[in-house]
Amino acid sequence: WRMVLAGTLCMMFTFGAPITTLPLIYSEVIDEFGWTRTAATFAFTLKNWTSACIALFVVGPLLDRVGLRFVVVTACIVSGLGMLAFNFIHNLWTYYVVVLSLGIGQAMIIIGIKVLISRWFTRRQGLAVGVALAGSSLVGAVMPFICAHLIETVGWRIAIAAVSGGIWFFALPGYLLLARENPSEEDIAPEAVKGPATPEIAEKLRAAELGMTFKDVLKTRMFWAVALGLVLIQAVDAGLFQHTALYISRDVGMSTQMAAAGLSGTFAFGVLAKIGAGAFFDRFSIKGIQIWWVLVAAAVIMAFPVEGMFTLFLFAMVRGVAHGGLVAESPILAKHVYGPKLMNRMMSSYTGFITLGGGLGPLILSVMYDRTGSYTSGFWTMVVLALIAAALLFYVRPVYRLRVAAIYAEEKAATASPATQPDETMIGPAAAAAVQQTQSKPT
Repeated sequence: WRMVLAGTLCMMFTFGAPITTLPLIYSEVIDEFGWTRTAATFAFTLKNWTSACIALFVVGPLLDRVGLRFVVVTACIVSGLGMLAFNFIHNLWTYYVVVLSLGIGQAMIIIGIKVLISRWFTRRQGLAVGVALAGSSLVGAVMPFICAHLIETVGWRIAIAAVSGGIWFFALPGYLLLARENPSEEDIAPEAVKGPATPEIAEKLRAAELGMTFKDVLKTRMFWAVALGLVLIQAVDAGLFQHTALYISRDVGMSTQMAAAGLSGTFAFGVLAKIGAGAFFDRFSIKGIQIWWVLVAAAVIMAFPVEGMFTLFLFAMVRGVAHGGLVAESPILAKHVYGPKLMNRMMSSYTGFITLGGGLGPLILSVMYDRTGSYTSGFWTMVVLALIAAALLFYVRPVYRLRVAAIYAEEKAATASPATQPDETMIGPAAAAAVQQTQSKPT
């Protein structure tokens, strides 16, 4: 749990602070420079595409060769310097270059923290990841108000630069003091099977690995089903998020402070949603993620009736809950299906697909808005994409999770009466049924 605290600090200030304040400057740069919405929000698309390239081709090899600490520390430094560089934005290309630098840091930090937590947790992986990633929602609940006030008083350039202080004073020192990147088998086994770390348990956990290489994984239908699903669902999530402030302030006609309140409310509800979603995924695994992705489609629909305080509150609530589960799903998809040995490459690949989709969503909405003058067709397109993403998970099975569930059930049966059945509250109903079938056959 000390690793969770280190991860929470990083997610609050290195990941959460930049991503929650960026939408607030779109109106400012549009007014100052006369850019279109597509030009203003295309910076987020470039940031995400940069993140995708870094995640797909750079972070995985870096984790293997130089280690997790280098990746996380570099992410903090690059993100902090990128936010300070907002003072030097004076035209479109400098705007794009500075925002692009944030994409490098954010890809590295989100992968690094998810890998750190997933190395230490197995049985409660979703809960632990959800707690750590709730840091971004926690800071997102207050940062839009702080940033909106700073924008009005000192301007958008200095406002974003000032927000970088959290990285230098909290995230980076906290990680260096608290994190230990490589747990031993004795550290992992008690949490994985809820028992003592005996040599036999460690051997069984090693045997539960799938024995696949990353090249083998790339040949499986499950990998590409997840990859496409992540692209689509993140396109929906990021598209709605990046346009929320614009939609509320310019289309609904509410104030900038109300737009900030909408963003803040989204993240406030997301704090508990991330923790709850993590625990939900621990219990229901892939099916739980599928249900959550359908909720994302419902959140988009909730944007249509927004016209005042009450409807804005309802939208923020549903949107916050839906968004909260999305950051916890990729570690579950990686470890539940393929196991811990492939985490470096799986998390890097899945994060690459997530950021690729995150770059597409805002661009799709911007282009559709500029052509039609309305968000209606764009929002309905997002609903359809979210439902397609959920349907793709029918092809995915939590193979490694079922193997660990069998070990847990075997150890529990060894210390209980022969009639003891697998505990559904610990491993989920689907896993318990699979374990019962496994126990009826010779090993």
